[in-house]
Amino acid sequence: MLALCGVFLALILANGLLKMGLNTLKGRVGERLVWRLRHRLLQRLLRFPLGHFQDVSQGELSSSVVAEVDPLASFFGEAIAQPLFQVGTMATVLVFMFMQDPLLGGACVAIVPVQAYIVPKLQYQVKLLGKERVQRARKLAEAIGETTETIREIRTNGTQDVILAMLSDHLARIFRIRLSIYKKKYFVKFLNNTLNQITPFLFYSVGGYLVLAGDLTLGALVAAIAAHKEFVAPWKELLVYYQNGVDSQIKYAQVVEHYSPRGLLEPAPDVAPHPDDLRGPITLEGVTWSNEYGDRIIDHVSLTIDRGTFVGISGTNPLGLRRLAELLVGLEAPDGGRVTIAGHTLSAMPPTFVGRRIAYAGPEPKLVAGTIMQNVTYGLRHLRPDGSRETAAQKKPSRVETSGSTGDEPVRIDDPLIDVQSVGAESWNDLADWWIQCLKVLGDDTSTYREGLRQTFDPAHYPHFAAPLLRARFRLHRKLRQAGLTGTIAWFRRSVFDDHAPLYETLLFGLPAGGALTLDTMAEHPALAAVLDRHGLRAPAIALGHQMAEHLINTYRTDPDESRIVRHPHLTEAKYRALHRAVVEADPRFMTGRPRDASSTARFIEVFLWIVPARDSGVTITEDLRRRILAAQAEILDHPPEGLRGAIVHFQARRYHPRLSVVENLLFGRLTSEEPRVIKTLKSLIDEALREEHAHTIVMFLLTLSPVGVGGSRLTVLMKQKLQYLRALMKRPDIIVCHQALDALERSDRAAIFAKTRRLLPATTLIVLEQWLPDEAAFDTVATLRKGRLVLENSAADADLSETMPMRGGAKRDDDAQRAVALTPLFADLPRQTRLRIAADAEWRTVSPGEFVFRAGEAAEYVFILVEGQAEQVLWRQTETPIHVAYMFPPQTVGETEVLAGTRRFSGVRAVTGLRVLRVNGAVLSRLASANPSLALRALQNAANRLASELPKTSARAPEARDRRAG
Repeated sequence: MLALCGVFLALILANGLLKMGLNTLKGRVGERLVWRLRHRLLQRLLRFPLGHFQDVSQGELSSSVVAEVDPLASFFGEAIAQPLFQVGTMATVLVFMFMQDPLLGGACVAIVPVQAYIVPKLQYQVKLLGKERVQRARKLAEAIGETTETIREIRTNGTQDVILAMLSDHLARIFRIRLSIYKKKYFVKFLNNTLNQITPFLFYSVGGYLVLAGDLTLGALVAAIAAHKEFVAPWKELLVYYQNGVDSQIKYAQVVEHYSPRGLLEPAPDVAPHPDDLRGPITLEGVTWSNEYGDRIIDHVSLTIDRGTFVGISGTNPLGLRRLAELLVGLEAPDGGRVTIAGHTLSAMPPTFVGRRIAYAGPEPKLVAGTIMQNVTYGLRHLRPDGSRETAAQKKPSRVETSGSTGDEPVRIDDPLIDVQSVGAESWNDLADWWIQCLKVLGDDTSTYREGLRQTFDPAHYPHFAAPLLRARFRLHRKLRQAGLTGTIAWFRRSVFDDHAPLYETLLFGLPAGGALTLDTMAEHPALAAVLDRHGLRAPAIALGHQMAEHLINTYRTDPDESRIVRHPHLTEAKYRALHRAVVEADPRFMTGRPRDASSTARFIEVFLWIVPARDSGVTITEDLRRRILAAQAEILDHPPEGLRGAIVHFQARRYHPRLSVVENLLFGRLTSEEPRVIKTLKSLIDEALREEHAHTIVMFLLTLSPVGVGGSRLTVLMKQKLQYLRALMKRPDIIVCHQALDALERSDRAAIFAKTRRLLPATTLIVLEQWLPDEAAFDTVATLRKGRLVLENSAADADLSETMPMRGGAKRDDDAQRAVALTPLFADLPRQTRLRIAADAEWRTVSPGEFVFRAGEAAEYVFILVEGQAEQVLWRQTETPIHVAYMFPPQTVGETEVLAGTRRFSGVRAVTGLRVLRVNGAVLSRLASANPSLALRALQNAANRLASELPKTSARAPEARDRRAG
């Protein structure tokens, strides 16, 4: 008996270990397959055509990769193990039951075919409803995303109720779908449970009769009933397995459909290109690209660009310029023709190689979250230089698993991410020199250097930066002594009262380290307050603080905020109001040190600590008070209280101070003179000391350590554009395509940047695409994109161009309003969903010859798109003869400038021939312009184009001027 019990216990342990191992293995297999599936989806995401990103939201894509794929893991893991295990269990039970009695065995399986036919069909209907629920949830996510993006417009237009009603409609639809799911789901469960109980009914009725008749023993019937219970459990699991299989199949089909857009780019070829493959002429051979309505935006463009040339391409259609630029860098594939570089088809080359050798700067700079340096060197982020990746056998253990688990080439996640060798550099120092050369192209090296001097950094994080700067500090001090300028700096020295430093610096002989003790919390810190009390500083601090506060309130009551910020940068608007309130509510007893309010006391002590004796002449620091402050300093340095230990970073001549800026660390003291001659000499000596210690590049790099914010939100538009262009230069590319990338600069400044770029990279082909090319730029070739055709300067080919956009067959079947919006230069470059909304709200109008579309002096409520006919802009009043301003032709927009300016019409538009126009609500344009600043600029450019078309002379750099005047 004991032996049998031991065997039983061993089998229990073996069974438990087997189940644990099986479940772990199922989880590993499921997660591995989900990992591979997500990896494949992300691969396809990187091959999406650019236009598809305008039709889907970021939340929709991320949700499909994360949330919708995650449930597949459980099914992947048990796809084989679950049916084998459950079928094996059922077979064992059936064999046992047939051994007991064939009739009972037949009764046990009699109901199975009915369940196998009915239940899965009903479950499939439930899963279809689940698919509909997922689609509706995506729509809700898209609507929520749009709401967050347009929250400003919602509030300024008072449409909260409409938006809430729209979101509530989505919620109601999801509720109805889920309710239908519950009804069908629980009906299936009711039906399945009912069918499962029919077999026990047969056992009790038929089996009981057989027992009473003596044809079956009671023990056999009891054993059959017990065995049936074991039979039901695996059958239920099989039905659940089928349900999960159908669910997974639907979800997988949804994900695959979502990641199989039209125009998906082909995978990158495996053949590694030669580094010289892009060092040759660029050739466009009959390149054609059409929009979704079949209109040829790029129509059989052919052009050859020699290596190292400077090419300018202008055009008034922003969508045409954008697509041409994207075709040149391989971001879009042409519908017809091909783009070749040095004889190699661009689309057949690996995108990673093309991205390294071709630089693109577009009109909307996109920056990654991180520092300026991370964005500048973004084009140098490579796992390893080509051909130097480790093999799987050579790989060392990494902190994470390798991408080889996804079935791709194994690479280490901790491989070098900045490939300095790709730009001909051997080290970071060489890369710094190259960065400075690129920075000089933008003309920002001096301003960047000055800004870098004002940066702070922690030497614990960047020890290789601190050492050269400390050497530069000692060299600067020697230079100051040699120049006889030691008196211009009050150096940080212990037990010496500094009239040129704030009192808190003298008291602490350092700066707060942060945490519990900061510049804002010093006055309320208990340990520091105890030091002030022990040395009798509390009462004079309150009295002098109150006196200084009254002086500040009286001084800045009428002065602008700018002067307060310059002289007292610590005195923010909030602190100024709090200080003003404390002064107004102050009790005369403050002057004797008996305050009425603790917060007011803290405000006055804080003002006292901010006093700079040499600057703030309104208060007097007596000799007795100076001795007390130095005595408190000695206690803090020699016997620091418990609350101040480690809370202060003291000044040390041989250590870099993390709370001081670079220039403050170099001076290691405070300036005693503001004389311009002295400041100029001091700047010169600082520059010499830094250069002699080779620390000049460190100062330049420090500015790049500052974060740019999400999408560059911390930077101005001009700064983002310059960073984008700098990122392109840093790659030392063979080709640079610059499409409206520096339009925040003046034309002369852009021309200067292009000229410097050519001097820095003489072998690089520079292609500039802008609506108006700078006249100062010395282009080797100038062309105009007009009506989808590329016309070279001084070419007569433009005379043959028609007045309508060339079309490919089939455009008539699309909605006319949508097509008109898509062809209009003002709206052509907007996302497709935005254009569809514009077209949905627009109305058609017809205008007879001689009639006005609108008159001068009318309210500017609408924007009109010319679709058919010819119009004339005139200055006209009823008592005067109309004055011709400009002619207008399709697909131009008219009336947009007054809508954006919010003024009445300053001119009228009259029909020369019969007009067919599309009227767009001006409020739509205003909302779009607030979210897309480039739209307002484009509207102004359109107005300028109309006026320029009437000039007596024309130029290839003023696109479409010649055919406008001919019209």
